[in-house]
Amino acid sequence: MRRPLSSAERAVLVAVVLAVGLLLRVGFALDTVVVDPVRADAAHYVQYARNLHAHGVYGLGGGAPPAPDSFRSPGYPAFLLLHLWVFGEDTFCAAVRFTQAVLDGVTVWLAFAIARRLLPFPAALAAAALTACSPHLVANTGYLLTETLTTFALVLAVWALLRLAAGRGRGWLCGAALALATLSNEALLPLAGLLLFVAWRARPDPAVRRALLVSAAVCAVAQGAWQVRNASLPAGALRGSSRALQTISHGTYPDFVFHDPRYRLMPYREDPEQPRYGTDPAHFVRVFAERVAERPLRYASWYALEKPLHVWGFDGLQATREIYVYPVARSVYDERPAANLTLAAMRALHWPIVALMAVGLVFARRRPRAACDLLPYRLLGVCILWGTALGVVFAPWPRYVMPMRPLSFVLAAWGGLCLWRALTRQRAAPAERPGGSVEDAAPRREEPVTVG
Repeated sequence: MRRPLSSAERAVLVAVVLAVGLLLRVGFALDTVVVDPVRADAAHYVQYARNLHAHGVYGLGGGAPPAPDSFRSPGYPAFLLLHLWVFGEDTFCAAVRFTQAVLDGVTVWLAFAIARRLLPFPAALAAAALTACSPHLVANTGYLLTETLTTFALVLAVWALLRLAAGRGRGWLCGAALALATLSNEALLPLAGLLLFVAWRARPDPAVRRALLVSAAVCAVAQGAWQVRNASLPAGALRGSSRALQTISHGTYPDFVFHDPRYRLMPYREDPEQPRYGTDPAHFVRVFAERVAERPLRYASWYALEKPLHVWGFDGLQATREIYVYPVARSVYDERPAANLTLAAMRALHWPIVALMAVGLVFARRRPRAACDLLPYRLLGVCILWGTALGVVFAPWPRYVMPMRPLSFVLAAWGGLCLWRALTRQRAAPAERPGGSVEDAAPRREEPVTVG
């Protein structure tokens, strides 16, 4: 019988996984050359930071000073502004990439810490290794986009929430993490409320509920300040709601095609109903209803099956190469054979991992209440389902589930463990007592996973 690993051996294995994750991310930050990095969404975030730095105004315009607006959430521009203050205009982009590499390295540790609350050490280490080697997480550290910061904040919030539910930790830390996540990506605000509600329902302990109220209050104060500020904006100011409808409209084209396949991924460019289709809610509802009525089965397939598969797909869809959001001239995956090996491995494992994540969702739902604490599984499941819902409602870009990817690896490890236990139990059951009755051969109830 194989002896269990000692604490020192486990620490070494965890350190190796964390080192691999950090080296991949720092290597990407140092070696990658992004073609025109300040473009599209990134250009918006940088412009906000520069306007804050130069004029003290949160606005996207180019005036001096610009008109204030709320078109983008303020969390990531504030993150960029901090780097502008410290490093200056010439080097702040490189500094941001390096900081993001470090933050994402910390996210690997947080994923392992969450996994250890649900899984035995080998499965938790596997979840951390998948997070460390995830090319999507690695690649996003090289862009001036919200995903790395939001991923760190969401995973930190889930970790802190699990500690609160166990009677440890501080409510303010969970609340601050939720505030950072929701101020970086406003689509996560309902998710923050869902996570706190699920934890509240599962934990009647007064001390835990007081800590949850502190978390909710910290997040609410941060969000409230932002909403109060937005309420004072002039009537014509740019707002995030207009961007939301635009993105929803971009996701209504089955297989990303309107008529001409040459415009695939950009079907709105040939749609004669645009841009009104993406800016006028009444017009959008009317046109969308007409198109669904013309091809109901095609739209049912697009929304029920194809969009979820796209949002959890390996191909980033928005760039010329699979894992990149914006094109790159070269990256660590081109320059380092070892890094390219991790990319090839994660590409081969991608759909099995997604399938195991789905299995984990099923097993977490079906697990008997008396067998183990369901709260950690439910928190992970809520995050995964919310990320999938965003891709179904909006355009199904894989970027939308980027903050959930570390949690998806934890859930996939749980799904794999459940399958392994189910298969090995079924194989072992008939051999336990040869010649016994059917009742003797029936598999025994699975023992609960130890939490901690």
